[in-house]
Amino acid sequence: YYLPVEAILACSAIYEMMEAGMATILSPQRGEEFVETVTTGEYEGEEILNQVVDEETGGPFIETSGAIEFAEGTDASNPEGAKREPFPKT
Repeated sequence: YYLPVEAILACSAIYEMMEAGMATILSPQRGEEFVETVTTGEYEGEEILNQVVDEETGGPFIETSGAIEFAEGTDASNPEGAKREPFPKT
């Protein structure tokens, strides 16, 4: 009686690992939902879908001044006596 039970448990464990792996590859959000559901015993799909993420508000960003963002003067890609091209080529 031990061998058939052991075989069934081994196959079901392999199936669950394959299912979790495919869910993670095909849709990471669905994979997270699957793991939450299996580990807690509660359906977490709606809660995961209703979470507010940074991408919804423009993403994580740092506010800086224009003096930090924009270059001043010349550098190696913009030498002092360079001929101005009609369309940038670099």
